[in-house]
Amino acid sequence: MPFRAARAPPASGHVTARAALPALLGARAVRGGRNCKSQRAAREKRVGTSHGRAAAARRREAWGCKLKSGTADEDSDAPVSNECMDNVQWMKEGRLLSESSVIAAVGSDTLQDRFQIMKILIMIDFVLAASLMDATGSSDLQNCFQEQIRLQGQVRLLEHRVQQQQLKIIQLLEKKEVQYSDRGDENSVIDLGGKRQYSDCAEIYNDGHKRSGFYKLKPIQSPTEFLAFCDMSEGGGWTVFQRRSDGSQNFDRVWTDYEEGFGNFVLPNGEYWLGNKNLHYLTSQGNYTLRIDLADFEGERRFAQYARFGVAGEEHSYEMSCGEYSGTAGDSLTGGFHPEVKWWADHRGMKFSTRDRDNDNYEGNCAEEEKAGWWFNRCHSANLNGLYYKGPYTAKTDNGIVWYTWHGWWYSLKSVVMKVRPADFEPNIV
Repeated sequence: MPFRAARAPPASGHVTARAALPALLGARAVRGGRNCKSQRAAREKRVGTSHGRAAAARRREAWGCKLKSGTADEDSDAPVSNECMDNVQWMKEGRLLSESSVIAAVGSDTLQDRFQIMKILIMIDFVLAASLMDATGSSDLQNCFQEQIRLQGQVRLLEHRVQQQQLKIIQLLEKKEVQYSDRGDENSVIDLGGKRQYSDCAEIYNDGHKRSGFYKLKPIQSPTEFLAFCDMSEGGGWTVFQRRSDGSQNFDRVWTDYEEGFGNFVLPNGEYWLGNKNLHYLTSQGNYTLRIDLADFEGERRFAQYARFGVAGEEHSYEMSCGEYSGTAGDSLTGGFHPEVKWWADHRGMKFSTRDRDNDNYEGNCAEEEKAGWWFNRCHSANLNGLYYKGPYTAKTDNGIVWYTWHGWWYSLKSVVMKVRPADFEPNIV
């Protein structure tokens, strides 16, 4: 299994939520006992620094106990009831310590931790106010504290709700990185006028449209249309379901991403995965040929072609099948380069695997180790969804864009295009 490095310590000057908690709680404790506007002006000089604010807080606590006992004014040197002060300190420090221990156990510096901290701080403000009001006999002071804490609580609850919405937005963006605009616009999709629906790019080609680009397709079993790039070279009519070109897209994705499809559906050379559902709809229409175009960083190009390529439905975990090989890149997809390796290098009959859906023949999780979704066996002699390295690379596992029979396991290819076309395709000469 790959080695997992320990979490790096915070960078210099950066304070995590857990590390900042004691100071944060202490500051809130002082702010919770701050006087109202009418009382603050006369004492502004004494609370100008952090030490002054702390001293002011201690004086307020003592003053509350003096008022309760009927002694002198705030600046008097009259003795303070130890029982009263003990009650104030117990209410404040005891609750602060218990809530601090709760927060310390929450975990690392995450938005959820910060939300939890905010909730506890609101509770602490109310506890402090209650303890100070209990210590004093002044109804005016009690009303002042009540109004201050009520307003503070409303503000913090609103902040909490806003941050919750921000977290939901972040989670949605992470789950679906490709926005709707990346699924094509009026400038990137070739408009055929809506006269008819096409089941694949071969139909589009034979209808007289010879320009490569993004078109809307609707295979026979598909409930909706979807975008796909139609490659009209190499005889035309090829439906592209995968492209790697520059490493701009993350192919280390979860099951639903690979099922629905992801990537750049705007740029002609953009990286994308068409989606396992759409690939199933395409190949279930008949007998399809798979062609894989490969290029390395030295400028050389090769290809591999397989007959009878198909992808099963969701109930079969999008199992892949293919037939005879032909081409110049070597047969890495079926393990045909050596009979003794077929048992672990043959990708035919393999179900699709992702880091969160392990369907391979390996005791571990190939998709997790190789950082890609693919039809893994134990694990692969071909992985065209691997990490994008520039040629030769070193890593814990052979997790690059690999086609073993051309460059081996430790060379990552520059570009890949995987595309399908009906086996009986015959271009119309118009």
